[in-house]
Amino acid sequence: MKLHYLLGAMGLFALLGISACGDDDPPPKTGITFELESFTTLESDGTLTSFHPDLVNGGTGRDVTVKIILDRPLTETTVLQFSVSGTAVRINPSGSAVNDYAFKEGLNTIVGTDKITIEKGAAEANFLITVFEDFSFEVNDDDSPLETVIIKLTSVVSGNAELGLADTYTLNIEEDDAIIIHQWYVDGTNGFGDVDMDLFVWLDGELVNSSTYDNTSGTRTSPYEGLFIPAGFPNGTYGVSYNYYSGTSNDVDVVSLMWGRLNGKVYPYFNVTTGNVLAFEANYSLANLNNYIETEVDPLVVQTMVKNGIAYSNISQISVPATGSRIGSSGFKFNRNAPVKLNNINLKMVDLPEGLRK
Repeated sequence: MKLHYLLGAMGLFALLGISACGDDDPPPKTGITFELESFTTLESDGTLTSFHPDLVNGGTGRDVTVKIILDRPLTETTVLQFSVSGTAVRINPSGSAVNDYAFKEGLNTIVGTDKITIEKGAAEANFLITVFEDFSFEVNDDDSPLETVIIKLTSVVSGNAELGLADTYTLNIEEDDAIIIHQWYVDGTNGFGDVDMDLFVWLDGELVNSSTYDNTSGTRTSPYEGLFIPAGFPNGTYGVSYNYYSGTSNDVDVVSLMWGRLNGKVYPYFNVTTGNVLAFEANYSLANLNNYIETEVDPLVVQTMVKNGIAYSNISQISVPATGSRIGSSGFKFNRNAPVKLNNINLKMVDLPEGLRK
């Protein structure tokens, strides 16, 4: 009886043991969140490689790492659904424009159109957003220099994981191009009469951008030109031409307004309050006329600045020779099909700050 009792008890314990093992709780879910809520990066690092590969041979863009926090290693491969919004363009649009960014796989991750797959056993994970420099100046209607990429994790499609509260990440892409707006006034008034002026930027004698708004029609309706220089353009000394193309005034006041990273300071785009615009003034006469189409002589460089990375230094005053605007040019190089167009600058007269032309 004792033996039977002992064996029976052992059998009972075994059954209890088996039953207990079968009722074990599943492994805890891995909590998934973004490390950062937001991050801001410049559009360019000031080099040609930061350009979109469709625009510049050898362009690769720049990678921004987005880190995903896992509170414990994943017990199985996990697929996350996500949505993307924001003002930056992900899909390469039709025409000459290019996309602003693209997703790329990173540590323990594969990124698709709307899903992120994280490998089983991963204790850490990230993916990449490749940001591209382009030939567009992208500032919104409020003159904000930021484009956004907003990524929201919406659900766990498969895998032993759950989303935490920090499920949204915003990448701010900051415009970093330099802007020049050129305005003029004639005969001591706020009018522009019949004067037509043009704006050019050169690098090593080659035209890199131009603004010649009304020359094709011969009828000017406003006294301003504007252009930008992409921050990804090469380092070097850039020259600026404010060319007196046509007109009969012997007294033309020229005002050049610049924004960007200039002479060691950041000038917010289109902000013209005191100290927030870099401004230069000069006066032109009929001696400076140069209809470069008829003369086949390059517009004269009257201002220089040195580009290093995304910043410009040693920006000179406007130097206009008394004897003409064609001194020192060598060979006609003007080409209306400049490599950079005035894509998204909404040209407008700028209200000048105190101390400039009233």
